[in-house]
Amino acid sequence: AIIKGETTGRKNMPLLFGIDRIVQTVQTGKTFPKDIFQSLSTYTAWSKENKKAPMDLFDDVIGVRFTDEAVQEVILKFNPEQAPFIKSQPWHGTQEVITDNKKEFTISICVRPNDDLLTLILSQHGNVEVVAPDALRKNIIT
Repeated sequence: AIIKGETTGRKNMPLLFGIDRIVQTVQTGKTFPKDIFQSLSTYTAWSKENKKAPMDLFDDVIGVRFTDEAVQEVILKFNPEQAPFIKSQPWHGTQEVITDNKKEFTISICVRPNDDLLTLILSQHGNVEVVAPDALRKNIIT
């Protein structure tokens, strides 16, 4: 985790990078603050919520990109042919099936919309439609 300050426009928002992207390490002699993960609960987006452990920060997001967005119900309508895959590989732990018939397959998830969710939706190549929330729908259309 790398902590960025006010210059990013997101005060106290950590940036996380996948360990699979590390190509080289260099020993610098600098120390790592052992309490950095303890202090994650003080970040703006989660300071008002009951997050107890660092991993709790990921309960409301898809992926690892933090956002100041509130948790929202996201409703997604898929081509019915996608149903078996979406059922077998849920997008999020809160996923619930709303409609499952020959004409449509619709689910809801309760997450903080972030860039990882946008990427996942766009990766479906037109096989999914954002029904709600309206701001996310407009963002995907744009």
